[in-house]
Amino acid sequence: MRAPTSRARLPALGGDFGRRLPEADRRYGWGLLAHLAARRQHPQALEWYRRAEGAPLTDDQLAWKARAALRALDWQAVRDAVDAMSAATRREPVWSYWYGRALAAQGVADGARAYYLRHAGEPHFYGILAAEELGYIPAPPEPFHVPAEEEVAAAARNPGLARALALYRLGLRGEAAREWSFTVRAFADEELLAAAELARRYELYDRAINTAERTVHRHNFRLRYLAPFAEMLRERAREYGLEEAWLLGLVRQESRFVVNARSSAGAQGLMQLMPATANWVARRIGLAGYHAGRVNEPETNIALGTRYLKFVLDELGHPVLALARLQRRPRPCAALARRAAARRRDLRRNDPVQGDARLREEGDGEHDVLRAALRRARRSAQGAARHGARPQPGRAGERGTAVTGPARCETAASSSSAARDSSAGT
Repeated sequence: MRAPTSRARLPALGGDFGRRLPEADRRYGWGLLAHLAARRQHPQALEWYRRAEGAPLTDDQLAWKARAALRALDWQAVRDAVDAMSAATRREPVWSYWYGRALAAQGVADGARAYYLRHAGEPHFYGILAAEELGYIPAPPEPFHVPAEEEVAAAARNPGLARALALYRLGLRGEAAREWSFTVRAFADEELLAAAELARRYELYDRAINTAERTVHRHNFRLRYLAPFAEMLRERAREYGLEEAWLLGLVRQESRFVVNARSSAGAQGLMQLMPATANWVARRIGLAGYHAGRVNEPETNIALGTRYLKFVLDELGHPVLALARLQRRPRPCAALARRAAARRRDLRRNDPVQGDARLREEGDGEHDVLRAALRRARRSAQGAARHGARPQPGRAGERGTAVTGPARCETAASSSSAARDSSAGT
């Protein structure tokens, strides 16, 4: 027997059943529901958090409460959520920055400045934002350490790194990555950067980036932000009118420049394309000789990925929505396009949340829309079958049409696969 959904639990918690519960249990239940609602960007999430007032909330629940408050521009609720976090979480750059923003919005300029100063100039996103709030011009932080040849040679002689490189040569990427990570776990900054340079020379770009990111005091941002395949990406960016830095950031985040990267959902290559998407784009652009085995070729993957990115950017009109759509199947539904238009209007407003938005969080709403479209299409097809009607092709949501499968998103045969892809996200 299936467990009741959150929608079924909500009226129960707010009705007679909820009133019969002990006060502590009822507040605890509201806290769970509010957390789930905030993750789905439900407009009532903050109200449900208020009903959970007094219940013990984890740092993760409080973080989502703060995000819900940011979306509602409720600055006092932002402060209350951050104040309730553990000391370690409160000190994280993201929450220090947003606490400062909340103080600034409430007119406490000196307090806001004190919070910005905690992280201004540090080598991360919120350090840059804090510096901008203070009127500083962000610059690459110092010191900038370039490993000497002797340091790289010493890294190559390290037994653990040598074992990792041997495992990579044997094609045992998982074992090699674990050996590498275990070896560098206690390295000083200079040793980390020497190991990162060694990895770069062996074209192990993911190890180079991840190792360079571990430094604390001495950094090398050329290693941390490598740009292999930049020429290929630059050429496609010019061809399709896309921003080169956007493409580099996408590939860095999705695959860490691992040519044969493969996600648990089946996305492949530098730009993490689903096989169905790669196939569809190859047919659309008339790529001669394409077959599934070519999706991991850097030039082919970049050509297909950038063309599809251009397609969805034109379709949806905003880069955040285009990225959320990238690993999904082609042909977005009419419902998704309508939702995209509404989201574009929201994104054009001066909403401070957008600085904190993560791509996966932005994609959640689009996943929900696609799943809802799939459910409606299946119900429509089932209803037509019961009444003996012959389903006719049409757009999801149009009056007077019966829709087969997941509407215009995909064929009926792949509807369940599309639903799984949409729930997997990016």
